[in-house]
Amino acid sequence: MKSFYILLLCVSFWANTLNGQIQFANRNDLLGEKDQHSAVPVGIADMNGDGLDDIISLNFGSILNIQYQTPDSARLFVRYEIPLGIDNAEQNDICIADFNNDGANDIMAVGSYDRVNVLYNIPFTYAFNLTYIVVTPFFSQGASAGDFNHDGWVDVVMLNDNGANYTLLNDGAGHLVEADLFDFTTVPASDNSGNYGSLYTDFDMDGDLDFYIAKCRQGVNNPADPRRIDVLFVNDGLGNYTENAAKYGLADGRQTWTADFGDIDNDGDLDLFKTQHDVISELYENIGNDTFINITPSTGLNITGVPLQGMIRDLDNDGFQDILVSGDRVDCYHNNGNKTFTKVDPFNAVIFGTFALGDLNHDGFTDIYASRVIPFNNPDPLREDILYLNQKNDNHFLALSLKDNGLNTSAIGAMALLYGPWGIQVRKSGQENNTGFPMAMNDIRAWQPNHIR
Repeated sequence: MKSFYILLLCVSFWANTLNGQIQFANRNDLLGEKDQHSAVPVGIADMNGDGLDDIISLNFGSILNIQYQTPDSARLFVRYEIPLGIDNAEQNDICIADFNNDGANDIMAVGSYDRVNVLYNIPFTYAFNLTYIVVTPFFSQGASAGDFNHDGWVDVVMLNDNGANYTLLNDGAGHLVEADLFDFTTVPASDNSGNYGSLYTDFDMDGDLDFYIAKCRQGVNNPADPRRIDVLFVNDGLGNYTENAAKYGLADGRQTWTADFGDIDNDGDLDLFKTQHDVISELYENIGNDTFINITPSTGLNITGVPLQGMIRDLDNDGFQDILVSGDRVDCYHNNGNKTFTKVDPFNAVIFGTFALGDLNHDGFTDIYASRVIPFNNPDPLREDILYLNQKNDNHFLALSLKDNGLNTSAIGAMALLYGPWGIQVRKSGQENNTGFPMAMNDIRAWQPNHIR
């Protein structure tokens, strides 16, 4: 079964000016539990089906907490600690999706050389059943969920830093079983390691979802080594994947940590931003869904240091998507609407290592749950997580909450196209992942300034 959606939203009016700027405020006072030290695994998703985004974190890497958003602005979150034994070791990844198609998001957590934990959400109970998936222990580096084999059930690919990745296909009853679907063997031959961040999205907008892996291998200095060369598995529409990154100009050998696809110029296709450790992070423009070209030198982007995560999102609802990067420094770049960016500092020089994005006070603006780390994956015991609420402006929004009446309950793979004088805004929904950072979005926000509430 193929579950893919294109939503065409046409708007015929346009404002003369764009208002507002990117601003965030620390609102830990609204959390049910302020003293959280999550390190890498943090996520945002609706965990109880009330239409409000909740916060999922692993305090000190192993204590699973859900902070449920409430409609009460004075008591915005209540905390619930899951009384189930996640492994004592720090978890590197959490992946959130409805694995058993019962309408409630489940949680998969995995660390380095320990068990793969799957917590099945029991609808309307705030309780979970914990199971384990038996695989050969590996150094987990990230996970992406989606219907990879087109049968209507959510599968998972777990990235392995030290070897080939693991594909877990859904057996049609909600259980994830190790199986072969992708050929992760490199050419020339290697140990197939260096898998750092992955994206499951329709990069070429041909109606099926493809799979991109950012590659990085510490200690490997040769950029021609396949353990450093990004791979792109192109879907033929039937769930058969062929690696073809070179065709699209994306088979480079830079040390790429994470990546994110998003439309930065409102031309109706998905561009690519990559965080990198041996060169400055780079932005690639999509040219006609046929090739990507590096436009970084002309954009004003200058992101150095050791980035751990980067995402493309419209942070001020002005209709153009911005770039946020975290790691040993935080870089936030505002999109000027002409393929250039201006650096801003909405966090007052605070540094955080990782983050998750969602609407955490239900006002139509993107908020941030940020965690501090001791490089690279360890929680910082002296600095707590931060809830950053977006200080909204006068720009308006259109939000879509998508549900599939069939098997794909979360409408993973949906895409919205919003037409207007500004061009074509593209917003995507699904599970995408940057080195252990889930994007469990069941809604699409197609932003536009000053028009629709």
